[in-house]
Amino acid sequence: MRGDEPRAAGGGAGTGVGVGPGGGVGPGDGRGAGLGPGGVVGPGDGLGAGAGVGPGDGLGAGAGAGPGDGREDAGLYAVGEVDVRRVALLTNPAAGKGTAVAAADAARRRFGERGVDVVSIQGASPASSRELAAQAVADDRIDALVVCGGDGLINLALQEQAGTGTPLGIIPAGTGNDHAREYRIPMDPRRAADVVVGGFTTTTDLGLMTRRAPGARGGADGAGVAHGPGARGGVDRAPGVAHGAGASDGVVEQAWFGTIACAGFDSLVSDRTNRIAWPTGRARYNLAIVMEFLNFHSIPTRLVLDHERVIEDHMTLVAMGNTRSYGGGMLICPQADHHDGLLDVTVLERMNRFRAAAKFGTIFSGEFVNEPGISTYRARHISIEMESTPPISCYADGDRFAPLPVEVEVVRAAGRYIVPRP
Repeated sequence: MRGDEPRAAGGGAGTGVGVGPGGGVGPGDGRGAGLGPGGVVGPGDGLGAGAGVGPGDGLGAGAGAGPGDGREDAGLYAVGEVDVRRVALLTNPAAGKGTAVAAADAARRRFGERGVDVVSIQGASPASSRELAAQAVADDRIDALVVCGGDGLINLALQEQAGTGTPLGIIPAGTGNDHAREYRIPMDPRRAADVVVGGFTTTTDLGLMTRRAPGARGGADGAGVAHGPGARGGVDRAPGVAHGAGASDGVVEQAWFGTIACAGFDSLVSDRTNRIAWPTGRARYNLAIVMEFLNFHSIPTRLVLDHERVIEDHMTLVAMGNTRSYGGGMLICPQADHHDGLLDVTVLERMNRFRAAAKFGTIFSGEFVNEPGISTYRARHISIEMESTPPISCYADGDRFAPLPVEVEVVRAAGRYIVPRP
């Protein structure tokens, strides 16, 4: 079934002009700018959660340029062009089980043929890679941050690039490559490099995950949500640590994601996938599903959609999608739209393993969402908790974020990617 949340959400001048948490612009002033929680500008340019075009900035439902009023294409979700003369190429040699090295070399050669300077960056650890990405984003001489790797490395880059306005280019070289699928990036590294040189950009939503200390709660309108990892304005960049007003609201950890956040059986599958060396690509994920099938069971779960609608039931998995696919092309949220200001939520309810196995083949086509036992919803904010020992982890972009409970929300227009021209 489809939940109550429509894609379109009002228009007009909005309501309730005022000052948001920590001195930010409150809902309904239509300006889409101002200070975020804690008195600092949101990620990069005021486009992060709690600032700019994030939640509660006057561009949400019933105010400003909310979804469905027909103005996003010319404003909030603008396309554009950037003159790409120099790029920072972030690589992960282990991505795609080693295929990223060859892909990076091919892309680097193609950039040279097209007259584009390449600054190669590769950290000795995820933390050092993230710091190098932060330096590249802050460097005015860099026209684009380009990731050669999989969804996990793109996720790492997003922690520093989200909301900054610096475009993100992609050279697919991972296992799943679901970002590349969503944005029609060619899998051939030379052709992907040509897309980057073309410099055509699109603005998208991003997801933001928040883990709070036990007993802490966020505000019903997004107040108290920290402005997101990697924010600018001289704020500490410690990986995974929330900043600003979020700290006073019990925020322990936050992270951006570009594709899908999930919890339940698919979390266990992701755990298993990350431990398998062979095969590669979609086959690796499929093998992990088979290996984890003995653990297939439903879990007592509590979802809260947009702080109001409570759903309590036994659930096998919950996927919250900014985009459509995960696991190398599995269309778990087939109707998701990365610039509608909403997350699509797909819930696999209590189901025995034999019935689930019969439905497995329909996941790649997206047809399974019409089957009994599958519910779908749309929301801007989701709280999720599952009763399980040990705790179930929340994954996003194929990487582990934190154990449940967590909050997941959409941050409008926080992403900027270089994509093929329409």
